[in-house]
Amino acid sequence: MKSSAGGCSMTKNNSTVLKCAAAVLIALYAVSFIPAVRGGNSEQFIQSALLNKKYENTLTEILISQEGSMVRLFRRNETGVWEGERDGAVFPADNEQIGKLIDKLTKVRNMYKISDSRKKWENFALTDRSAVVFTYKNSDNMSTKIYFGGQNFDKTRRYLRTENRITSYEIDSDFDMFLTAKESFWYDPYILPRNVAASSSAETIQGVRINGIYYTKKSAGFDENCKKFTELRHGELSAVPRDGKQLYTIEAECGDGLYVHIRVYEAGEGKVLAYSFTDTLSGKEYDYNYAVTVSSWTFGRIEELFPPSRN
Repeated sequence: MKSSAGGCSMTKNNSTVLKCAAAVLIALYAVSFIPAVRGGNSEQFIQSALLNKKYENTLTEILISQEGSMVRLFRRNETGVWEGERDGAVFPADNEQIGKLIDKLTKVRNMYKISDSRKKWENFALTDRSAVVFTYKNSDNMSTKIYFGGQNFDKTRRYLRTENRITSYEIDSDFDMFLTAKESFWYDPYILPRNVAASSSAETIQGVRINGIYYTKKSAGFDENCKKFTELRHGELSAVPRDGKQLYTIEAECGDGLYVHIRVYEAGEGKVLAYSFTDTLSGKEYDYNYAVTVSSWTFGRIEELFPPSRN
């Protein structure tokens, strides 16, 4: 009988444990539906991407405006290569940088609702005047406009809203590095650009002509000099000096038909390089139309690699 009583007691204990465990699970399940709590306040959030991933490959244009300045990033259907435009200058864009931007746009993230009032836009720097505005379009003629405003008190989140809604949200600040309309962040930084429709890597260069002197693969150290040449970077976008003296031209011929033509101008302590590009296989001229500054040191390196005179 003692054994029977002991068994009954154990059954009751097991039943109690199971009931307690069930109660805990029910409580945890219920908590999963309660809005997140941060700083003592209940937060409502949705999970969404700023750009639906299914539109990633059809994206054709991104406009970024900030404090009256605007840069346009776009890609042509026939090449798929991103280009940039600012104040009429069309330049090769940094495709790797834009790829990182698109990764952030298509990331599914928590968006924390902070206001349903249009009056709050000023406080959050979400007005047309104060926000950094992204407008992106795809090949189906669909467009989206997102306003990025200020940050919260501990600078861990960024305010945003979309064009057709008054609701304001917060998102994590992992997007901040892209909130700029400065073309220097978006252009291809290399003197011999890497992000054009055809390849301009060191391996594809067949010849370099500088001030009429022609260097080819038969020239001493040509491959190594081409490698060093393709590592050199330029400065800011620039207008061609109106009264600038053109020194000479630099031309690079690549094996896949890309022909890069660079006019060199005096400009204070440095130089200005003005670009044009041709596809020698088709005879087509690319639409790039831009000029950049280079420092005296950088230009000196070019002349060391490919001397412009026989002296």
